[in-house]
Amino acid sequence: MVEVARERLERFSGDMPISEEFVVSFKKNNKMLKVDSLQKVLQLDNSVNNPIQEIAINLLCFPELPDKGGVIRLIFSGASRTISLVVGSPDVVWMQETMGSLEEQVERTIPIGLIYPIKLLPGIFYLALFFLLSTVFLSIYNANDRFHKIGFNVIPEQRAREIAALQALAKSDQEKADFVFQYLSATVPIANDSQPPKKYSLKEPRTYFVAVPMIVAVISSLWAIAFCYPLNVSAWGDWAEALDRKIEQRKWIWGEVVFATVIGVAGNLFAFGVTT
Repeated sequence: MVEVARERLERFSGDMPISEEFVVSFKKNNKMLKVDSLQKVLQLDNSVNNPIQEIAINLLCFPELPDKGGVIRLIFSGASRTISLVVGSPDVVWMQETMGSLEEQVERTIPIGLIYPIKLLPGIFYLALFFLLSTVFLSIYNANDRFHKIGFNVIPEQRAREIAALQALAKSDQEKADFVFQYLSATVPIANDSQPPKKYSLKEPRTYFVAVPMIVAVISSLWAIAFCYPLNVSAWGDWAEALDRKIEQRKWIWGEVVFATVIGVAGNLFAFGVTT
């Protein structure tokens, strides 16, 4: 970006030098340093505990010609999460062309992907996760209600055939009464022989086979989003190594923890459905 700004100003400079100024502010102690070259900025200590918070870049060149010259000012602010670009010149055509060229360079510094927009609107993301987790728990807790209502009083096929045979042979009053008794005893649950399906609850071990991995996946996702996707990073010095570690951490969390957990939960739910 600085190289593009220099190239644009060289149209006016001729043999005159381009004035450059870099003002660097740090996160702690309100420390501010002013240097005259980009190489000196990259040599500054950019530690994880006290990283660079803001960089203001000023380049200007005003030759003796009254209708020529220009100034370019770039401010990268970590506190406000903004990038400011100011271009000034008596030459309107040059000013518009320079602004367009630098805007393309500014856009390249903005990270892309699904997670970064989520970080800018964390409330919506956490609310959606809360409803998702609540839905999972309620579904697990009440999973067996549907099966209870469907299958509780259904007569087994073999038993139904036996009762149908009794009905066909029932001639006397005693045989008809026996048929009615057999039918009622088959449709009404008996404590020893016909128990309703056991309802899942939070005390059921199988519940934890789904609930615990889901909690691990949600917590891991929140941790990755909160700590592994830093914004407004000056990626040199100590922060360059820290950023590489965070990238490796989030790859491991999404691939080894969250994805494997989701597959495991899906397998458990399939197994529960088959056994039910």
